[in-house]
Amino acid sequence: MSLDLRYFSSLSSLLLVAATVAIARPSYGWGAIATALEISQTKDNFYAQSPPTAPEEAEVYYNRGLVRYSQGDLAGAVEDYTRAIELNPENALIYNNRGIARVEQGDLVGAIADYTRAIEIDPNYALAYDNRGNARRNQGDLAGAIADHTRAIELNPEDSVAYDNRGIARYNQGDIAGAIADYTRAIELNPQDANVYYNRGNVRRNQGDIAGAIADYTRAIELNPQDVDAFNNRGVAYVEQGDLAGAIADLSRVIELNPEFAGAYFNRGNVRVEQGDLAGAIADYTQVIELNPEVVIAYGYRGLAYRDLQQYREALADFNRAIELGLQEAIPYRDEVLQLLERE
Repeated sequence: MSLDLRYFSSLSSLLLVAATVAIARPSYGWGAIATALEISQTKDNFYAQSPPTAPEEAEVYYNRGLVRYSQGDLAGAVEDYTRAIELNPENALIYNNRGIARVEQGDLVGAIADYTRAIEIDPNYALAYDNRGNARRNQGDLAGAIADHTRAIELNPEDSVAYDNRGIARYNQGDIAGAIADYTRAIELNPQDANVYYNRGNVRRNQGDIAGAIADYTRAIELNPQDVDAFNNRGVAYVEQGDLAGAIADLSRVIELNPEFAGAYFNRGNVRVEQGDLAGAIADYTQVIELNPEVVIAYGYRGLAYRDLQQYREALADFNRAIELGLQEAIPYRDEVLQLLERE
Protein backbone atom coordinates (compact mmCIF):
# COMPACT_ATOMS: atom_id res chain seq x y z
CA MET A 1 0.00 0.00 0.00
CA SER A 2 1.13 3.56 -0.63
CA LEU A 3 -1.11 5.86 1.37
CA ASP A 4 0.13 6.45 4.90
CA LEU A 5 -1.96 4.43 7.32
CA ARG A 6 -3.91 6.51 9.81
CA TYR A 7 -5.31 5.34 13.10
CA PHE A 8 -8.40 6.56 14.86
CA SER A 9 -8.34 7.25 18.56
CA SER A 10 -11.67 7.22 20.35
CA LEU A 11 -13.71 10.17 19.14
CA SER A 12 -17.17 11.03 18.00
CA SER A 13 -16.53 11.24 14.26
CA LEU A 14 -14.53 8.82 12.18
CA LEU A 15 -13.79 11.64 9.77
CA LEU A 16 -11.39 13.18 12.29
CA VAL A 17 -7.95 11.63 12.36
CA ALA A 18 -5.75 11.01 15.39
CA ALA A 19 -7.83 13.03 17.85
CA THR A 20 -8.52 12.03 21.41
CA VAL A 21 -11.54 12.56 23.58
CA ALA A 22 -11.07 13.51 27.21
CA ILE A 23 -13.86 12.50 29.51
CA ALA A 24 -15.26 15.49 31.42
CA ARG A 25 -17.84 14.82 34.08
CA PRO A 26 -20.49 16.97 35.71
CA SER A 27 -20.50 17.43 39.45
CA TYR A 28 -23.86 16.38 40.82
CA GLY A 29 -25.54 17.88 43.82
CA TRP A 30 -28.19 15.26 44.28
CA GLY A 31 -29.55 15.99 47.69
CA ALA A 32 -32.09 13.38 48.71
CA ILE A 33 -33.12 11.20 45.79
CA ALA A 34 -36.38 9.32 45.88
CA THR A 35 -37.88 6.65 43.66
CA ALA A 36 -40.95 7.36 41.57
CA LEU A 37 -43.04 5.34 44.03
CA GLU A 38 -41.71 7.30 46.99
CA ILE A 39 -42.47 10.56 45.21
CA SER A 40 -46.06 9.50 44.57
CA GLN A 41 -46.49 8.43 48.17
CA THR A 42 -44.90 11.64 49.44
CA LYS A 43 -47.26 13.76 47.39
CA ASP A 44 -50.27 11.74 48.56
CA ASN A 45 -49.15 12.13 52.17
CA PHE A 46 -48.80 15.89 51.79
CA TYR A 47 -52.38 16.29 50.70
CA ALA A 48 -53.74 13.69 53.11
CA GLN A 49 -52.30 15.57 56.10
CA SER A 50 -52.26 19.24 55.11
CA PRO A 51 -51.48 21.38 52.07
CA PRO A 52 -47.69 21.39 51.49
CA THR A 53 -45.59 24.49 51.83
CA ALA A 54 -43.93 25.78 48.65
CA PRO A 55 -40.48 24.38 49.62
CA GLU A 56 -42.03 20.99 50.40
CA GLU A 57 -43.83 20.88 47.08
CA ALA A 58 -40.65 22.03 45.34
CA GLU A 59 -38.82 19.02 46.80
CA VAL A 60 -41.42 16.70 45.30
CA TYR A 61 -40.84 18.12 41.82
CA TYR A 62 -37.09 18.16 42.37
CA ASN A 63 -37.03 14.50 43.35
CA ARG A 64 -39.13 13.52 40.35
CA GLY A 65 -36.74 15.51 38.19
CA LEU A 66 -33.85 13.44 39.55
CA VAL A 67 -35.66 10.23 38.68
CA ARG A 68 -36.57 11.46 35.21
CA TYR A 69 -32.98 12.51 34.61
CA SER A 70 -31.69 9.09 35.71
CA GLN A 71 -34.14 7.51 33.24
CA GLY A 72 -32.87 9.67 30.37
CA ASP A 73 -35.98 11.86 30.23
CA LEU A 74 -34.12 15.18 29.97
CA ALA A 75 -37.13 17.23 28.92
CA GLY A 76 -39.16 15.87 31.82
CA ALA A 77 -36.31 16.52 34.24
CA VAL A 78 -35.93 20.13 33.09
CA GLU A 79 -39.68 20.62 33.38
CA ASP A 80 -39.70 19.33 36.96
CA TYR A 81 -36.62 21.31 37.99
CA THR A 82 -38.19 24.44 36.50
CA ARG A 83 -41.37 23.93 38.51
CA ALA A 84 -39.28 23.31 41.63
CA ILE A 85 -37.42 26.59 41.03
CA GLU A 86 -40.69 28.47 40.62
CA LEU A 87 -41.75 27.15 44.04
CA ASN A 88 -38.33 27.62 45.68
CA PRO A 89 -36.28 30.14 43.68
CA GLU A 90 -33.42 30.40 46.20
CA ASN A 91 -32.31 26.76 46.05
CA ALA A 92 -28.87 26.59 44.37
CA LEU A 93 -28.94 22.80 44.17
CA ILE A 94 -31.91 22.77 41.80
CA TYR A 95 -30.29 25.28 39.46
CA ASN A 96 -27.12 23.18 39.40
CA ASN A 97 -28.94 20.02 38.44
CA ARG A 98 -31.11 21.74 35.85
CA GLY A 99 -27.88 23.04 34.37
CA ILE A 100 -26.56 19.48 34.09
CA ALA A 101 -29.70 18.37 32.25
CA ARG A 102 -29.51 21.37 29.94
CA VAL A 103 -25.92 20.56 29.02
CA GLU A 104 -27.03 17.09 27.95
CA GLN A 105 -29.78 18.72 25.90
CA GLY A 106 -27.14 20.83 24.15
CA ASP A 107 -28.35 24.06 25.77
CA LEU A 108 -25.00 25.44 26.96
CA VAL A 109 -26.29 29.01 27.27
CA GLY A 110 -29.15 27.90 29.50
CA ALA A 111 -26.83 25.68 31.53
CA ILE A 112 -24.33 28.47 32.15
CA ALA A 113 -27.17 30.74 33.23
CA ASP A 114 -28.30 28.08 35.72
CA TYR A 115 -24.82 27.50 37.13
CA THR A 116 -24.30 31.26 37.42
CA ARG A 117 -27.55 31.66 39.32
CA ALA A 118 -26.56 28.81 41.63
CA ILE A 119 -23.29 30.64 42.37
CA GLU A 120 -25.13 33.90 42.98
CA ILE A 121 -27.28 32.14 45.56
CA ASP A 122 -24.32 30.31 47.11
CA PRO A 123 -20.91 31.84 46.25
CA ASN A 124 -19.16 28.87 47.91
CA TYR A 125 -20.90 26.24 45.78
CA ALA A 126 -17.85 24.44 44.38
CA LEU A 127 -19.87 22.00 42.27
CA ALA A 128 -21.55 24.81 40.35
CA TYR A 129 -18.19 26.39 39.54
CA ASP A 130 -16.87 23.05 38.28
CA ASN A 131 -19.93 22.43 36.13
CA ARG A 132 -19.88 25.94 34.71
CA GLY A 133 -16.24 25.36 33.84
CA ASN A 134 -17.19 22.30 31.79
CA ALA A 135 -19.91 24.23 29.97
CA ARG A 136 -17.56 27.13 29.25
CA ARG A 137 -14.96 24.72 27.89
CA ASN A 138 -17.58 23.24 25.58
CA GLN A 139 -18.32 26.77 24.39
CA GLY A 140 -14.62 27.32 23.65
CA ASP A 141 -14.04 29.68 26.59
CA LEU A 142 -10.96 27.90 27.95
CA ALA A 143 -9.77 30.78 30.12
CA GLY A 144 -13.21 31.02 31.74
CA ALA A 145 -13.29 27.25 32.21
CA ILE A 146 -9.90 27.17 33.92
CA ALA A 147 -10.92 30.06 36.19
CA ASP A 148 -14.06 28.20 37.24
CA HIS A 149 -12.30 24.88 37.84
CA THR A 150 -9.60 26.70 39.82
CA ARG A 151 -12.24 28.34 42.01
CA ALA A 152 -13.89 24.95 42.56
CA ILE A 153 -10.52 23.56 43.69
CA GLU A 154 -9.94 26.52 46.00
CA LEU A 155 -13.30 25.85 47.63
CA ASN A 156 -12.77 22.08 47.77
CA PRO A 157 -9.09 21.09 47.41
CA GLU A 158 -9.96 17.39 47.75
CA ASP A 159 -12.24 17.31 44.68
CA SER A 160 -10.47 14.99 42.26
CA VAL A 161 -13.08 15.57 39.53
CA ALA A 162 -12.37 19.30 39.48
CA TYR A 163 -8.67 18.60 38.92
CA ASP A 164 -9.53 16.17 36.14
CA ASN A 165 -11.82 18.69 34.45
CA ARG A 166 -9.25 21.47 34.75
CA GLY A 167 -6.69 19.12 33.24
CA ILE A 168 -8.91 18.73 30.19
CA ALA A 169 -9.24 22.50 29.79
CA ARG A 170 -5.51 23.01 30.24
CA TYR A 171 -4.74 20.39 27.63
CA ASN A 172 -7.13 22.04 25.20
CA GLN A 173 -5.35 25.33 25.91
CA GLY A 174 -2.00 23.75 25.05
CA ASP A 175 -0.72 23.59 28.63
CA ILE A 176 0.48 19.99 28.54
CA ALA A 177 2.52 20.15 31.73
CA GLY A 178 -0.39 21.72 33.60
CA ALA A 179 -2.79 19.08 32.30
CA ILE A 180 -0.56 16.21 33.41
CA ALA A 181 -0.06 17.85 36.81
CA ASP A 182 -3.82 18.11 37.26
CA TYR A 183 -4.46 14.52 36.17
CA THR A 184 -1.72 13.31 38.47
CA ARG A 185 -3.20 15.22 41.41
CA ALA A 186 -6.63 13.79 40.62
CA ILE A 187 -5.15 10.29 40.70
CA GLU A 188 -3.47 11.01 44.04
CA LEU A 189 -6.83 12.05 45.44
CA ASN A 190 -8.74 9.14 43.88
CA PRO A 191 -6.51 6.30 42.63
CA GLN A 192 -9.58 4.27 41.59
CA ASP A 193 -10.84 6.71 38.94
CA ALA A 194 -10.36 4.99 35.58
CA ASN A 195 -11.34 8.08 33.59
CA VAL A 196 -8.40 10.12 34.86
CA TYR A 197 -5.89 7.46 33.86
CA TYR A 198 -7.51 7.37 30.42
CA ASN A 199 -7.30 11.16 30.07
CA ARG A 200 -3.67 11.28 31.19
CA GLY A 201 -2.87 8.43 28.81
CA ASN A 202 -4.22 10.46 25.89
CA VAL A 203 -2.02 13.41 26.78
CA ARG A 204 1.04 11.23 27.24
CA ARG A 205 0.51 9.50 23.90
CA ASN A 206 0.15 12.82 22.11
CA GLN A 207 3.38 13.91 23.81
CA GLY A 208 5.16 10.88 22.42
CA ASP A 209 5.40 9.13 25.80
CA ILE A 210 4.04 5.85 24.47
CA ALA A 211 5.20 3.73 27.40
CA GLY A 212 3.57 6.15 29.85
CA ALA A 213 0.38 6.18 27.82
CA ILE A 214 0.19 2.40 27.71
CA ALA A 215 0.71 2.25 31.48
CA ASP A 216 -2.18 4.68 32.00
CA TYR A 217 -4.51 2.90 29.57
CA THR A 218 -3.65 -0.40 31.22
CA ARG A 219 -4.55 0.94 34.65
CA ALA A 220 -7.79 2.38 33.27
CA ILE A 221 -8.65 -1.06 31.87
CA GLU A 222 -7.81 -2.77 35.16
CA LEU A 223 -10.23 -0.44 36.91
CA ASN A 224 -12.87 -0.66 34.17
CA PRO A 225 -12.51 -3.78 32.00
CA GLN A 226 -15.44 -2.66 29.83
CA ASP A 227 -13.77 0.60 28.73
CA VAL A 228 -13.70 0.28 24.95
CA ASP A 229 -12.04 3.67 24.50
CA ALA A 230 -9.10 2.67 26.68
CA PHE A 231 -8.68 -0.61 24.79
CA ASN A 232 -8.89 1.20 21.45
CA ASN A 233 -6.39 3.87 22.37
CA ARG A 234 -4.01 1.37 23.94
CA GLY A 235 -4.22 -0.58 20.70
CA VAL A 236 -3.19 2.54 18.78
CA ALA A 237 -0.34 3.09 21.25
CA TYR A 238 0.81 -0.50 20.77
CA VAL A 239 1.01 0.15 17.03
CA GLU A 240 3.19 3.19 17.70
CA GLN A 241 5.37 0.99 19.91
CA GLY A 242 5.62 -1.65 17.17
CA ASP A 243 3.61 -4.28 19.06
CA LEU A 244 1.20 -5.33 16.31
CA ALA A 245 0.05 -8.48 18.09
CA GLY A 246 -0.83 -6.46 21.18
CA ALA A 247 -2.70 -3.99 19.01
CA ILE A 248 -4.74 -6.73 17.34
CA ALA A 249 -5.63 -8.19 20.72
CA ASP A 250 -6.84 -4.85 22.06
CA LEU A 251 -8.79 -3.89 18.96
CA SER A 252 -10.42 -7.31 18.82
CA ARG A 253 -11.43 -6.86 22.44
CA VAL A 254 -13.05 -3.53 21.57
CA ILE A 255 -15.08 -5.25 18.86
CA GLU A 256 -16.14 -8.00 21.27
CA LEU A 257 -17.35 -5.38 23.73
CA ASN A 258 -18.95 -3.13 21.12
CA PRO A 259 -19.50 -4.64 17.66
CA GLU A 260 -20.73 -1.23 16.41
CA PHE A 261 -17.38 0.51 17.08
CA ALA A 262 -16.37 1.30 13.50
CA GLY A 263 -13.09 2.93 14.49
CA ALA A 264 -11.82 -0.33 16.00
CA TYR A 265 -12.48 -2.22 12.75
CA PHE A 266 -10.69 0.52 10.83
CA ASN A 267 -7.70 0.42 13.14
CA ARG A 268 -7.53 -3.37 13.09
CA GLY A 269 -7.70 -3.30 9.31
CA ASN A 270 -4.67 -1.02 9.25
CA VAL A 271 -2.75 -3.32 11.59
CA ARG A 272 -3.62 -6.31 9.43
CA VAL A 273 -2.22 -4.47 6.41
CA GLU A 274 1.03 -3.96 8.28
CA GLN A 275 1.02 -7.67 9.11
CA GLY A 276 0.45 -8.55 5.45
CA ASP A 277 -3.04 -9.94 6.08
CA LEU A 278 -4.78 -8.13 3.21
CA ALA A 279 -7.84 -10.39 3.20
CA GLY A 280 -8.37 -9.72 6.89
CA ALA A 281 -7.89 -6.00 6.30
CA ILE A 282 -10.51 -6.02 3.54
CA ALA A 283 -12.97 -7.73 5.89
CA ASP A 284 -12.40 -5.04 8.51
CA TYR A 285 -12.68 -2.12 6.07
CA THR A 286 -15.86 -3.68 4.73
CA GLN A 287 -17.30 -3.74 8.22
CA VAL A 288 -16.43 -0.05 8.65
CA ILE A 289 -18.28 0.79 5.43
CA GLU A 290 -21.31 -1.25 6.47
CA LEU A 291 -21.44 0.61 9.78
CA ASN A 292 -20.80 4.02 8.23
CA PRO A 293 -20.87 4.25 4.42
CA GLU A 294 -19.56 7.83 4.53
CA VAL A 295 -16.13 6.94 5.92
CA VAL A 296 -14.31 7.83 2.73
CA ILE A 297 -10.84 6.69 3.79
CA ALA A 298 -12.11 3.12 4.30
CA TYR A 299 -12.92 2.91 0.57
CA GLY A 300 -9.44 4.18 -0.28
CA TYR A 301 -7.66 1.72 1.96
CA ARG A 302 -9.83 -1.19 0.88
CA GLY A 303 -9.16 -0.25 -2.72
CA LEU A 304 -5.42 -0.39 -2.07
CA ALA A 305 -5.76 -3.82 -0.47
CA TYR A 306 -7.78 -5.08 -3.43
CA ARG A 307 -5.15 -3.66 -5.80
CA ASP A 308 -2.33 -5.43 -3.98
CA LEU A 309 -4.33 -8.67 -4.23
CA GLN A 310 -4.70 -7.96 -7.98
CA GLN A 311 -8.47 -7.73 -7.65
CA TYR A 312 -8.51 -4.71 -9.92
CA ARG A 313 -12.23 -4.39 -10.60
CA GLU A 314 -13.02 -4.32 -6.90
CA ALA A 315 -10.22 -1.82 -6.39
CA LEU A 316 -11.57 0.39 -9.18
CA ALA A 317 -15.05 0.43 -7.64
CA ASP A 318 -13.62 1.50 -4.28
CA PHE A 319 -11.39 4.20 -5.73
CA ASN A 320 -14.29 5.60 -7.74
CA ARG A 321 -16.46 5.71 -4.63
CA ALA A 322 -13.69 7.34 -2.61
CA ILE A 323 -13.29 10.02 -5.29
CA GLU A 324 -17.05 10.62 -5.35
CA LEU A 325 -16.88 11.21 -1.58
CA GLY A 326 -14.03 13.70 -1.97
CA LEU A 327 -10.82 11.70 -1.52
CA GLN A 328 -8.82 13.24 -4.35
CA GLU A 329 -5.70 11.32 -3.30
CA ALA A 330 -7.37 8.23 -4.78
CA ILE A 331 -7.27 9.58 -8.34
CA PRO A 332 -3.75 8.37 -9.23
CA TYR A 333 -4.53 4.93 -7.79
CA ARG A 334 -7.71 4.74 -9.85
CA ASP A 335 -5.75 5.69 -12.97
CA GLU A 336 -3.15 3.05 -12.19
CA VAL A 337 -5.83 0.38 -11.81
CA LEU A 338 -7.45 1.46 -15.10
CA GLN A 339 -4.12 0.92 -16.87
CA LEU A 340 -3.73 -2.49 -15.26
CA LEU A 341 -7.23 -3.48 -16.38
CA GLU A 342 -6.45 -2.41 -19.96
CA ARG A 343 -3.51 -4.82 -20.01
CA GLU A 344 -5.66 -7.80 -19.07
